[in-house]
Amino acid sequence: MRVELERASHKGWESWHLRRGPLELVLVPQVGGRIMGMKWQGLDLAFTQPEREGIVEHVGRDGAVRARKRELGFPLWGGDKTWLAPQSRWTDELPFLDLDSGPYDLAIDQATHERVQVSMVSPVCRETGMRITRTVVLSSSDDEWRVIHRLTNASINEVGWGAWEHGGTTRESVSAGQSGVTVPGRRKDVRK
Repeated sequence: MRVELERASHKGWESWHLRRGPLELVLVPQVGGRIMGMKWQGLDLAFTQPEREGIVEHVGRDGAVRARKRELGFPLWGGDKTWLAPQSRWTDELPFLDLDSGPYDLAIDQATHERVQVSMVSPVCRETGMRITRTVVLSSSDDEWRVIHRLTNASINEVGWGAWEHGGTTRESVSAGQSGVTVPGRRKDVRK
């Protein structure tokens, strides 16, 4: 099945869409390098907080990062994201502003009809010295997509962080009378 990559918009955000048949992944690099949409046959399974849709926080690059983080609080953006673990070490018990709400750079590593690979790269976090790279791979020959997480210590300090992938899905289904959504994991599971 052919794979496609397209720049578009999603819920008010600039976005990149990776498609293969009935599957569509929606990348929003400007909000913490998230996958904000995971669509199967047009039904979006990814949760997004309606009050935050289309909003882009300007996290600034001045020295007041913790004050800005406390002012913003814990924004529930939704989507699929990478956080630093363990959560017990987060300052102010809030996600790191640059990594969670800041803009990521997007690079198209490969874009053919057989394979699309896109990397979203965070700025260096002013609180931890860490950088997150999220590489999303969608292939015509696989029954799945992959998200590869890379943590880079850009500081001079020794650190001990792990990658924590966290995603939210919707609870309701669009189809009337349908009590749930089944996303097949293998081609043999697909019902037409």
